[in-house]
Amino acid sequence: MLATTTVETVLPAPRDVVYKLFRERDGLDSVLPVRVSLVRPGADSPSGVGARYHLGLAGLGPTEETIELVPGRKMVYQVVAGLPVRRHVGTITFADAPSGTQVVYRIESEPRLRVPGPVLKLVLDRLITTMFDGARKALANTPVAEQH
Repeated sequence: MLATTTVETVLPAPRDVVYKLFRERDGLDSVLPVRVSLVRPGADSPSGVGARYHLGLAGLGPTEETIELVPGRKMVYQVVAGLPVRRHVGTITFADAPSGTQVVYRIESEPRLRVPGPVLKLVLDRLITTMFDGARKALANTPVAEQH
């Protein structure tokens, strides 16, 4: 069963700063409840297309691979290991907003196990809000000069 969820928020920083924070996910390591580490650099830069990040503790958790980047506007990743899924793709888009950056985070996930749709949607929504909460904390810790 394919589950899809979309969560939107506005983060209080310029779009290029927010985009970089999500693209270079290991920068969220100190503000998330799990470790985030770059395990394979991308083709053109460490966080470029092909980059793989592991999210988890003690070797458990998903490994995500960046599969598309549109600088300042969009990033797409897929889970390549660590979760019992046939397919799991996250698409994050970024747009200017009056008070910062509008971020739209969409996940499509097809688990290998039977999970009721509402339960899976609840889990996916929580994953996204955890990322947004971490991003807010990271931005609060970023000096204003680095945000412009």
